[in-house]
This record gives sequence, structure tokens and C-alpha cells, in this order.
Amino acid sequence: MYAAMDLSRGALLVVRRVELRQSLEDAGIQKQLSTIANNMKMIMNIASPFVVKHHTMRVFELDESIRVDVYTDYLKNGSMSSMLRKCGSLSLLRVRDYSAELAIAVASLHSRHINVQGTHIESKSI
Repeated sequence: MYAAMDLSRGALLVVRRVELRQSLEDAGIQKQLSTIANNMKMIMNIASPFVVKHHTMRVFELDESIRVDVYTDYLKNGSMSSMLRKCGSLSLLRVRDYSAELAIAVASLHSRHINVQGTHIESKSI
């Protein structure tokens, strides 16, 4: 992951980089890139305070590989999974608050048939 700045808004972004060890001429790569682009379109349209905002995706053809950069909001409070790694167990009050946030996030994602991953859910209760 890398840090970036959205100069038009003055906001910090995170660049999640994936490198695919294939060229654009490989048979399966076009299908993979199409799937990634379709998923990005669905995720970019979600308006939930508990789902990380995805802004754009860029694809670069390198000498012997393809690089995909996905630009998302920077999570000042961290993701749910990073918070759990740092803090360990949670109080019952925190579990209640996070459970409510997770339910809202999952409902937003589920309504668009999107796979849920802990690193895509932002915690507002911290």
C-alpha cells in the first residue's frame, strides 16, 4: 500500500497495488481485469459511512506484468481488522457498537451482492 493525495479535495488516499505476472495478451487476464473493473464500479457507488470509499482504479501495462492500482480513502481510525489486531479483545459495549456498524456495512454491500472483507469496513466508533 502507498499513500497519495487527492489534490482537488486535499484528502489523503491509500493506493492498494496488485501486480499480475501476466501480459495483456494472456488469455485469462482480460477476464480478470474485467471482473476487477466491474467490482470497482459496484463498490464505488456505495454510500455508507462504514464502507471504505473507493475512488478509481488504474491499470498499467509493464514489461512483463500488469499493475492495478486501486485508490481508496485513508482510514484515520484504521480498519476493523487492524483495530482488532492492535487492541485484542473488546468490551461488551464496543462489541455492541461495532456489531451495529458491521450490520449497516454488510447490508450496504449485500444489497449489491458484494463480497465482504474486514479490511473494507471502517470503524467510526473508535
